[in-house]
Amino acid sequence: MNFNTMIATGKALMSRGVKYSMNGSRTGADGTADCSGFVYTCLTSGGVKSMSYVPNTDSMHSWLESNGYKLVTHNGSWNSKQGDVTIFGLKGLSGGANGHVILWLNGSEFIHCTYKNAYNNGVYIEPESNAPYNMGNWYTYRYMGSVESPTPVSGWVAEKWRFRLTQPINLKTQPNTASKTIAILPVGSIVKYDSYKVDTNGYVWIRQPRPFGYGYLPTGISKNGKRISTWGSFD
Repeated sequence: MNFNTMIATGKALMSRGVKYSMNGSRTGADGTADCSGFVYTCLTSGGVKSMSYVPNTDSMHSWLESNGYKLVTHNGSWNSKQGDVTIFGLKGLSGGANGHVILWLNGSEFIHCTYKNAYNNGVYIEPESNAPYNMGNWYTYRYMGSVESPTPVSGWVAEKWRFRLTQPINLKTQPNTASKTIAILPVGSIVKYDSYKVDTNGYVWIRQPRPFGYGYLPTGISKNGKRISTWGSFD
């Protein structure tokens, strides 16, 4: 199971501007998703077995349990971890607007697809304090099988995904701006990468496997070890 891929999928749907709707594909395929369809898409991208239909919050309970997830709390406290899934709403009665589901990024943040109002709806990353505990019931599931972990190598973290440019960027021979330029990639180019690296103060780099080595692409600016801008989308 690969939690990093799950989260990358969720962030990619967020970057694409997916909007909330229970009447479309529900998975983001048509530019719309609902909460359960969004989490379903994230989880299946990371290795959870797909179903013949997209589950709602009620049917998601049994789907998770049949794929190696275990209920770790019902209405209790717990220390959330990357990859945990929390379903809100009374089990058996949580279909439609009576339920909600979120995917945890870490111990303090989650990602989900939700409707806030007509102008603010879609995919959001939010702090734990914004989780909808006021729905009265919550069930948190955790995957109990083996998990593929990111592999840091000299500051690099393994992650296989795609980056689409929204402005021209120089593809470099090394992860620094002083190195030689392999090519100037135009707007709309899609770069498949196998890892990323965040400079303390500089850029967020991705590494592109090439026939005779690697190319390195800055995808935005970093400050204090965190991304502060993005020159494209991860989709």
